[in-house]
Order: sequence, then C-alpha cells, then structure tokens
Amino acid sequence: QAGNAAVLMIDAGGLDCKGREALAILYSAIPNQFYAELRSKQQTGYLVQASSQVMVSHHNVINFVVQSSKYKPGDLLHRYGKFLDDTLLDLNSGKSKTLSEKRFNMIKSARLAKYLTPNLNVGSMVGLMTTLLDNYDADFETLTKKKAATEEVNYDDVLEVAKQVHGKHNRRQIAVVYTKDGDELDQLPKQFAKFDGSKGKFITR
Repeated sequence: QAGNAAVLMIDAGGLDCKGREALAILYSAIPNQFYAELRSKQQTGYLVQASSQVMVSHHNVINFVVQSSKYKPGDLLHRYGKFLDDTLLDLNSGKSKTLSEKRFNMIKSARLAKYLTPNLNVGSMVGLMTTLLDNYDADFETLTKKKAATEEVNYDDVLEVAKQVHGKHNRRQIAVVYTKDGDELDQLPKQFAKFDGSKGKFITR
C-alpha cells in the first residue's frame, strides 16, 4: 500500500445508560474537531476519522484512524494523544470550541426530536429490531429508556464522561499500526507494548 496508518481504540466501558448517552453527544462533536485538527490544520493524511461504536452490548469503543503517506504510526499516535489532552483542556475551559454548552443543547434537542419521528423505512426498522434483539436482550422498552436517559443528561455529565474516557488514567487502549513495505516502525508512545499472543485469551462475543 502507498501509506502508513495508525488506529487507536479506547475502551469506554463501565458507563451507565446516562453516561453512554453523554458519550454519544460528545461524539457528535469530536469527529469534526478531530478532522479539522489532523486533516485540515496538520494535514497528516487524506483519511482522517474518529467515531464511537458499540462493539458488544452496552459497551462503547472509541476509534481514531489516520492513513498517511507523510507520517509514521508512532508520530500519528503521539498526535492522537495530544489531541485528547487538548480536547480535555478545551472542554473544561468554559469557552469550548469543541462542544460549547449552546451546541450541547442543540445536539441534545436533535437527539430527542428523533423519538418524535415515526420510523417509516422498512430497512431501518429491520435494523432497529435486529439491534434490540442482539444488543439489548429483546428489550422493546429500550428506546423509551434511552429517551429518558438523554433527557437526564446535562452539560457537566458530558464533561465528566470526557474525563473518564479521554483522561491519561484510562489505559484500556489498543493501537494497530501499519507501515509501507521496507519502512521501519518509528517509536510508539510508551504506554503501548507489542502484542504477545501467548498471554491472555480471546472471549467470543
């Protein structure tokens, strides 16, 4: 391939329902900020993405990825770390560019408005039913509960979740790196150790 790449996955597990809704609001804002910083400002690569995914039931994982022809994976991971540090400082500055209180209220209102719109698309309804069956133990009251959790979320809850997930104390992280053929891997951040397949065991979903 014609470039290097670094994927950082951060475990956001341990959040309750309100915490997971706060995380969802936060990650309505983070991806644009990550793109603006790593793509537009730093021009690290063409493919620049950030997202929050539910990997297993009630368990979120944060993903950051950049594919770059200019920078090696270790360099990219250091940039991810600085982005996370700077984002926390920004969120707690009282004048956040990432997620102001005004923008928080707009995102929260938009998320609540979705519950007022009937789902008339067969395909999306099938997807919703599958999600409820696979990830929510066929609890068909899930949407009602999620709506209630969203209503309870306030701005401080989002700031607290950001500290919990993005803080340096959260070392539940995995980095997957890739370099061009013939290129040596550069120095990764100290918290990462090379994967040793002889330790631990995989648990099926």
